[in-house]
Formats: sequence, C-alpha cells, structure tokens
Amino acid sequence: MKNLRKKLALATALFLANSLIANAIVINITSTDRGHHNNLGAHTAIDDNYSVGNASAGSLVFRNWFVFDLSFIAPTSIITSATLILDVPAGGFSSVDSTETYTLYDLEAPFNPGDVVLSRAPGNVTGQTIFANFGGGTVYGSRVYSNADNGTTTTITLNSDFLNFATSKTGSVIAFGGALTTLDLDNGTQELTFGNSGTGNPQDGNSQLQLEIVDGIIPEPSTGILSGVLVMFAMAASRRRRSGNRQL
Repeated sequence: MKNLRKKLALATALFLANSLIANAIVINITSTDRGHHNNLGAHTAIDDNYSVGNASAGSLVFRNWFVFDLSFIAPTSIITSATLILDVPAGGFSSVDSTETYTLYDLEAPFNPGDVVLSRAPGNVTGQTIFANFGGGTVYGSRVYSNADNGTTTTITLNSDFLNFATSKTGSVIAFGGALTTLDLDNGTQELTFGNSGTGNPQDGNSQLQLEIVDGIIPEPSTGILSGVLVMFAMAASRRRRSGNRQL
C-alpha cells in the first residue's frame, strides 16, 4: 500500500506539472500608444515617435513610453516571461559613443496610462514629472544599443519585477517607459536611439510586448486524465486486496 501511495503522489505531481506546461501560451501584443516626453514636459498626442536621448548638441532630452492593453487576459492567468520587441529604424541609433544603454522603468503612482498619452505644452509640470518618472524607479530591464542595431528588430528581456507587475494588471491597460542612462550631456553632441521611429500609427507592429501566459484554471480534459489515473490505481489496489484474501 505504501508503494501505491507513492505512485499516486507521483502521478498527481506529474499531472499538475503537465497541466501547467500544456496550458502555457505565447502571445505578441502590439502597443496601443507610444511616444516620448522631453525634459520641458512637452508631448504631442499624435506623435508616436519613441526616440530616446538627445538629438543634437544642446537639444532637448527625450524619454519614451509604451502602452499595452492586457484587458483580454483572464485575471486567473500568470505571466511567466515577457519580452519587449522594438524596431530600430535605419539610422535610428546615432551617437558619438559606440554604445548607449537603454533602461526601462515603471510608471509610478499617481500616474496611469491615460496620463502619459495626453498632449502637454512645454513647461507643463505634470509632463515634467512624467519625464522624471521614466528616468528612475523600479527597473524592468535594459539593453545596450549600437550602430549594429540600425535597421533591425531588437528584444529586451523583462525581469521578475515586470512579471509581477503585469500579472497584477491582467484585465487592464499598462504603461512603462525608459531612458538612455549613459547620456553625457556635457559633451554637447548627439546620443540617440530609436530616432525617426514615428510612423503615425502606434499599432504598426514596430513596438510589441511578447508574453508567455499560464492559465490558473486546470482544463477539463486534464481533469479527466487525472480521474483515469486515480481509477487505475484504485483498481490495482482492489486486485491486491482480493489476491490477499484468497491467500488467507
């Protein structure tokens, strides 16, 4: 009987692990909006350019952001991996330095995705605070960019802080953004990534969020498989009892 219990426990564990693996899906979500704020707090709602850094000597500094709709994801789901996929236009990376580091940050309270998409005039205090937000806070991931990335599609693996955040926001809309954290504004030269990335359509597929999702609800077919396993072991136990009785 002890061996039977061990086998039953092992079968149950394998069933649960198999259910999670079999129920994992990978989806790509296109941004619903994107853009950038400059250090004066300005943003134009129709501008979907997600360039980040400073464009030329003495120019404004830009920090970008992306909005994704997770409202179709069931609240029982768990996000187990995430990747931000961003196109770099030809010539989109342009810097006096050989590389620049792009770092992603959270959107902190009290702001929500609806706040970042609104037009803001230069000097707008809220816009300046949003700009500052995307230069610090909880880090979601980073990547080093260079001339080799021009004209390519790039990926940034997002960390466990993002996975926890996104899982808590299933069924809603999220926003996060980033900055070049290697800017040297004292040298008066250009340091830019994702330059000229605006197309007039933030849903063009050039900025996507890839998620691996596991549903927290075990599907009925798997339940049936487990029931079959239980019946099998019950029949085996019954046969052993009958065999023991005959020997008596």
